[in-house]
Amino acid sequence: MELDELRGILRSLEQDMARYAVNLHRESRERRTRELRSRLWPLGAAQILQILSGLAVTAISALFWVRHLDAPALAFSGIVLHVYGIGMVAGAARTLHLLASIDYSQPVVAIQRQLTLLSLWRLRLAWVFGVASCLAWIPMVVIGFDMAFGIDLYESAPWVIASFLGSGLACLGVVLLLHRWLATSSRMDLVQRIRDHLVGRSVSRARGILDEISEFEAE
Repeated sequence: MELDELRGILRSLEQDMARYAVNLHRESRERRTRELRSRLWPLGAAQILQILSGLAVTAISALFWVRHLDAPALAFSGIVLHVYGIGMVAGAARTLHLLASIDYSQPVVAIQRQLTLLSLWRLRLAWVFGVASCLAWIPMVVIGFDMAFGIDLYESAPWVIASFLGSGLACLGVVLLLHRWLATSSRMDLVQRIRDHLVGRSVSRARGILDEISEFEAE
C-alpha cells in the first residue's frame, strides 16, 4: 500500500469519526432536550389547572359580592376573594408565558438564562401567595358558610372571625420570619433546598438537566 493511499484512508477515518462525534453530540442533546421538556410539562399542566381554579374562584366571588352589596362585610369578603382569584389567573398565565418563551434550540447558556427568569418569578410568586393565603382563606370560609348554610359569621359569630384573624396574622408572621431567615441565613444548602421547594420540583430538575448538558458540551 502506497503512502498516499494510507493517508487517504486515515483522512477518511478521521472524517468518519468526526461525523460520528457530531451525530453523537446531536443525539445526546436532543435526548436531553426531550427530557428537559418532560420535566417542565407538569408545571405547565399545573398552571392550566390553576387558571381554571382561579376563574372559578373569580366568578363565584364576583356573583357573591354583587348579591351582597347590602351587607358590606360580606361584600368585602367577596371582593377580597375576587382579587385573589384574579391573582391566581394572572400568576399562572405569566408562568405559562415564561415556559412558552423557552427556546430549546438555543445554546445552554441562553436556556439557563430563561430558566433563571422562570425561577425568580416562581420564587416571588410563592412569597406573594404565601402572604396572601394567610388571610385569603378567611373570606373563603365566610363565603362558604353563607352559601352552604345561610350563616353570616360576621353577625352570628364575630368571635370566630376574630380567631380567624388571629390565626391569619400568626401565619403571616411565620411567613415573614421565614423570608427574613432565608435572606440572612448562612446555611446555604438548607436555604437552597427551601428555595427549590418554593420554585417547584419541575424547575429544579430542569436546571439539573441543563447542568448535565453543559458539562457534556464542555467535554
